[in-house]
Amino acid sequence: MFNIFKENKKVILERLTEIITMVISVSIIILVADNSETFNRSEKETEDDGLTLWYNDQRYDDYFTSLATDYEKVKGIKVNVKYMSDIDYLENINKANKQTDDTLGRAPDIYLLDSDELEAAYGYGLAKENDNSSYNLENYSPAAINAITYKGKKVAYPLTFDTEFMIYNDAYFKSVPVNFQAIINYSKNFKFSENKDVKYIMYWNVEDIYHNYGFVGKYMNIGGESGDDKTKINVNTDEVKNAFNFYTELSKDFGINISDDFSGLAKAFMNGEIIASIVTMDEYNELKDLDNPKKISYNVCGLPDLNDESGTKPLSRTETLVVNYMSDKDKEAEELAKYATYDRTDLIYSQTGLFSTKHTDYANADYAVIQEQYDNSCILPKMLVTGDYFAQVQSVLNKAWNGAKVEDNLNTMYETYKTRLQ
Repeated sequence: MFNIFKENKKVILERLTEIITMVISVSIIILVADNSETFNRSEKETEDDGLTLWYNDQRYDDYFTSLATDYEKVKGIKVNVKYMSDIDYLENINKANKQTDDTLGRAPDIYLLDSDELEAAYGYGLAKENDNSSYNLENYSPAAINAITYKGKKVAYPLTFDTEFMIYNDAYFKSVPVNFQAIINYSKNFKFSENKDVKYIMYWNVEDIYHNYGFVGKYMNIGGESGDDKTKINVNTDEVKNAFNFYTELSKDFGINISDDFSGLAKAFMNGEIIASIVTMDEYNELKDLDNPKKISYNVCGLPDLNDESGTKPLSRTETLVVNYMSDKDKEAEELAKYATYDRTDLIYSQTGLFSTKHTDYANADYAVIQEQYDNSCILPKMLVTGDYFAQVQSVLNKAWNGAKVEDNLNTMYETYKTRLQ
């Protein structure tokens, strides 16, 4: 009897242990699920509280964080800032609008976008028109207004720009070079033996479109002033071909190898190895931050003309803020867009290294020159069918730099885009 009771007791204890374990496990699962639901609900409530801003360029990390803090302090409205990869950026905005991908979270009420992508954004129903009267030629340059214009409508808010301009060592050039032909003439008479630090009269990144397009920018264009006119295709006129031929001559006189590593350009300039260069804001900001042991004194100037007959026109890139047409907080988003691009443009340069598109009276003469370059610049075309335009142009520039005749390439480019745009 005792043994039977002992065995039954053992079975009972085992069963009881199993039941207790099951109860505890179920309790844990319920608790975790409840906490998970609370977390998800809390996360969603945080997103729904205020505006959501997406951006795809990490140069804006500090700026948008500061803007959000400032905006909540001044306006009492929270701004949830979210960095998103540039891969499938517009597609993900569309998915978030339709709530077809839970991993994306709440759709943006406002988002950062390059101006050349505005046709896609507006065409997909992701961009609300900007009808604010502040965005006019009194407050912004033609380049900025053209950058946000699509089919005669303003569909974004111009935020920042980058463009190409020249820097020169004023120990050698006492004044702004008249044109590139004058620089060529100067180089032919330059005595390198008496100026042992100098390796190049001119040196710039000849492989990058943002440093080179200005040589052909006055005559070459697709899309017209606003980059959206399919009847405008100027890529193989005599003026364009002359500009490319002059570019080929530059390669012979300045001896820059297109396969060079151009990342050390700013440091080489500060070491006195380069007399003049074409730069964008990246190199300019790097120059300002470098030590200057040789006390190099330099000035900023606009891109000189090619010669007495042919001019130049710099290329610019404009970043915009776009109000999501599908947002249920579009009015609040419009107010944030204006605050960022019009009311508080003083926050921009110190935290992005880029200048505001809004006209600003700069005490710094260099800043004023850079703004003037942007005011008179070419903008990127917005059309989907011209997405490879600048890659095509740089390819032809590379061939010209290496001495190839490019007339056939330009004619082929014309036929390609004529077919696409029709």
